Amino acid sequence: MLAKFGYRSEDSTYIDNAMALFEKEPKLDIKLAVRNLWNLYALDYRSEKGLEAFAQVILRVGNAH
Repeated sequence: MLAKFGYRSEDSTYIDNAMALFEKEPKLDIKLAVRNLWNLYALDYRSEKGLEAFAQVILRVGNAH
């Protein structure tokens, strides 16, 4: 919702904390991974660790349903 209205923040503490929680998550669902990749892109937030974690979920699942 924030990205839809063009929200941009100079302080990325909230997103940094959220990404740290995702890194600790033992198993992420593919829908959550894809949605969060889009959200990070829409908020113009770059996270190499997040990209790697979410990409691994997508690659692990394989072909689309």
